[in-house]
Amino acid sequence: MDLKAAQDVFISVMQQLTQIEAQKAFLSWVDETWIRGAPPLHLLSQNLTPPLHPGPQLEFNGSDGKLHCDPLHTLHVDAFLYDEDMVDELCDTGELARNYCVDCSSHNTQPITYISHSISRERLAYVFRALLPPLPEEATLLDIGSRLGAVLYGAYVYTKCKRIIGIELNGDLCQVQQIIQVGIWRLLRTNTKKGSLLVTIPSLQDSLRYLDVGFRLEEWVREVNPHDPNITAPFDFQTETSEVKLYQIQFCIRITCDFTSTNMLILSCVAIL
Repeated sequence: MDLKAAQDVFISVMQQLTQIEAQKAFLSWVDETWIRGAPPLHLLSQNLTPPLHPGPQLEFNGSDGKLHCDPLHTLHVDAFLYDEDMVDELCDTGELARNYCVDCSSHNTQPITYISHSISRERLAYVFRALLPPLPEEATLLDIGSRLGAVLYGAYVYTKCKRIIGIELNGDLCQVQQIIQVGIWRLLRTNTKKGSLLVTIPSLQDSLRYLDVGFRLEEWVREVNPHDPNITAPFDFQTETSEVKLYQIQFCIRITCDFTSTNMLILSCVAIL
């Protein structure tokens, strides 16, 4: 851009500032920044492109004279040229690493994937505030797969239920998991009344996919829509609610079950009205 073009741009900016006070403030900023002061530092840094960690690594000693930074695991990144946002971007692209392996010192590391078998606080809020209708005091809420009692706490906070029951698995029974799962589903099939509502995570289709429970889902339940489908939430709504399903009991047929133990296995969240 030549001088004439720059002058035209400057005049255009001034003309767009219709308020006198805004024009004075802009001219004052030009004077302080470009006439009497130095150009903004970030403009200087953007025109410099040295390597990320040039030359020999510096050794940083403390006031006691001892070396407090391990040279093998310390990178010098110029803070004038690379702010925190730029460093984060370089880490995301793999040009820099924030971690190293304590066993072999490699910088080629990957984050660990964490999964949870418990229901999140966001899902609890969705189940009791949107998916289910308000539960009356005389309702009984049964949580199969209670773990640390998250659903029980949620029921206590969000509902008026006076009877909240949790069933948890004894870890010693893992070897008979298949038999117990089938037995529990048959027990529910036998004892849940017509019109009862079941909340499951994940869907019943996924829960029973590899189990021979002796009945077909369409003979027992039908999936129903949420009580409030238009709710909004300050979190990833689709991620937190996509696996949460609501069913209503359609038929109740007596099935005889032979249990050899009174212990039950973790399955899913079930609300029985």
